[in-house]
Order: sequence, then structure tokens, then C-alpha cells
Amino acid sequence: MSAQTIEEISPPDHIKTVEFWDSQSRNFPVVEPQGSVVLEFDDLSAVEKDYYYEITHHNADWQISRLLKTEYLNGNDRLRITQYTNSSGTLVPYNHFRLSLPNAQTQFKHSGNYLITIYEGSGKPVFSRRFAVVDPQTSAQISIKRSRDMSQINTHQWIQFSVSSVGISVQNPNTQIKTVLLQNDRWDRAIYGLKPQFNNGKQWIYRYGAASGFPGGNEYRYFDTAQLRSSNNAVQRIELQDIYHHYLFADVPRYNRPYTLFPDLNGRFAVRSQGSDTPQREADYTWVHFSLSAPQNQSGDQIFVIGGFNQFQITPEYRLVYQENTQRYEGAFLMKQGFYNYSYVLVDAQGKKGEETVDGSFHLTENQYTVLTYFRPLGAVADQLIGISTAQGFAVDP
Repeated sequence: MSAQTIEEISPPDHIKTVEFWDSQSRNFPVVEPQGSVVLEFDDLSAVEKDYYYEITHHNADWQISRLLKTEYLNGNDRLRITQYTNSSGTLVPYNHFRLSLPNAQTQFKHSGNYLITIYEGSGKPVFSRRFAVVDPQTSAQISIKRSRDMSQINTHQWIQFSVSSVGISVQNPNTQIKTVLLQNDRWDRAIYGLKPQFNNGKQWIYRYGAASGFPGGNEYRYFDTAQLRSSNNAVQRIELQDIYHHYLFADVPRYNRPYTLFPDLNGRFAVRSQGSDTPQREADYTWVHFSLSAPQNQSGDQIFVIGGFNQFQITPEYRLVYQENTQRYEGAFLMKQGFYNYSYVLVDAQGKKGEETVDGSFHLTENQYTVLTYFRPLGAVADQLIGISTAQGFAVDP
């Protein structure tokens, strides 16, 4: 169930490598008590620009809350991002911007969901990202179970959990407590609206089956371009033209192959450049060439590449095109040096997305699951985020 009323704005072509991270390296950053989050991005345009940020507060379902800005922020937003630097020693020039929150001008007064929107000086929104501020008053115990549905027993994972609290008074858990369940910090797959099935004093128990289940998916594919001139087990060859080109080994579909365990970053990416202590401004951009060996589909289906680098969103920029001469789906994308997780997604003519169609789905896949717990006191007009708990692993038999 999804009640989202906002969508993140995808950045334009000249804005690249949007990183939004916290101390736990989550795909979805969270401001912990006395903690912070950092937003970084590159502007590849040749024009010096000023960028500003605006912050809005949202409820658990991502509807904008009724709080006034003075009720959720100390200080101001709509301020210019003043921390930026030029790239150094790169073939592709860019300006690197960095914003830390909270900061001297902007502090948070209310826990919950937040959206930060980056604007140009003209007031035009450039892109936006979700994050959260937590006031921990609960903890959750999370179990990853194998599906009991025989049609999904080898492909899906059921998440069961319990939430415990000693810090709040709850008269009606069904209306005052809300939970959101995430797989690998992905809001496009979030499960909303689960009600506690059992109430044991200060503990709320959720033992759903398919209602709290996810396709297990597969381990993410990966490549590493930290070295500009040396290939590795994911990079077949490197060419220097106007800039560097990294050609990845051709991939094959995995839906009909046995599951194989190998470590991944659950879809995330990390900017890095060999020999550099400051890759944020010294890592270069290269054309990364993807190819997927598969027969051409005649029904209008399209293949896209997704990962944390594009917020797992289906965008034309990352579409692969079938090439008759190689009999592969191919595409080249401008990406900053680093280590990347990615996967392939098939989108049919009706716009239906199938992530498991190419890469398969297995109950054995190691995934990260997060339970966010929200609370609304009686008479309050906005949800508070009072707990965030995470478990990582693969499904065990129930």
C-alpha cells in the first residue's frame, strides 16, 4: 500500500552524482540525535551557478504536514549553498557542492520525514531528496522469513517484526502508531499501513505474511572504475578518447540461473579514485558502457539500468538500446569514478516494471530491511519518527 503524495525530482543532465549520506551509509539518510547528514552533488555545466535549499516536513505517508516552518526548523532555509570547490586534474570539469545538515543556519525541532529541494538562483527547482530526523523512543526486532505461499516460496521474503517502547504513552496503537517497511532503503518499494496485530503492553507485534513480503531479488551486479587506466574483473577494456571509456564485460540474464551469494552494497555506490584522498573533487567522469546479451524483445519492452546512483528510478537517460550487430542491449552513461551496484529492469509496453524479469528473485538473497515507527500524540497535527531499526540477512524457514 502506498499513499505517497510526493515524488523526488530527478536532477537534470548537468547535475551528476547526487550523494546523500549519514553515518550509517544508508541509501535513505537519517539525522540521529547529535548526528548529521551530508548532501553532495556535481554541476557539469560550464556556467557558475548559485544553488539554494528548501526543507519541508512530511507525515509518515509523505503528505506534507500541517506544521508551520517555525515549528519544525530553528533558523532558516532557502539559503545558498556556500561550500563548493572546482574539480582538480580531471578531463571533465565540474563544480562540487556540499551541504551538511543540521548547520549553524538550519536546525531541526521536530522529528519525522523531510524533503530537501535544491533550487537555482532563479527559483527553479533542480532536484529533491528524502531524508528523516529521528527521536529514538522505540526499538524493533525484525525477522526475515521464507514465504509460506508455495507459489513464492523460492522467490519471496516475509518480514515479521515487533516494536517495543518505554518512552511514550499510547492510548490507541491502531491510529497513533504507524510503521513503514523498507527493503534496502528504497521508498519505491515501501510498505505502508500495517496495523499491530497483537498488543503486549508496550510492545506491538506484526506477524503478517504476504502483506509484509517482498521479492527477494538477486544480489546486485557491480563494477569498479576507481582506476582510470587499469581494467578489473568487471571492466573488459578501457579507451582514452576525448575522455576515458570503461567497457564492462557483457552481462547475461540471471532469472534462469542458480542463486550465487556474493557481497554487495544493497544497491549503493561509493565515489573513489585510486591514489586520491579527495575523490569528491579529484575523481574524473568516464563513459561506462553496459551491455546485456539477450534476444531482442518484439513486444515493446525496454531495458533500463538502475541503482542507488539514480535512486532506482526509471529514466530515459539510463535506457539500453538493442544493437543488431552485437545482438545485445547496450548503453553508455557518464558516471563518476567509483564502486557501483546496479541491476537491470524490464519495463513493458504498459509501463509495468519487472526487476526480477532479468535478474531473477531468490529467497536466499541477502537484503537489508528497515522498520520506521511513527507516532502522533492525541491532538497533534503531524507524525513524529520515534524509531528506526534495521536487520540484514536472508530468509530462514518460518
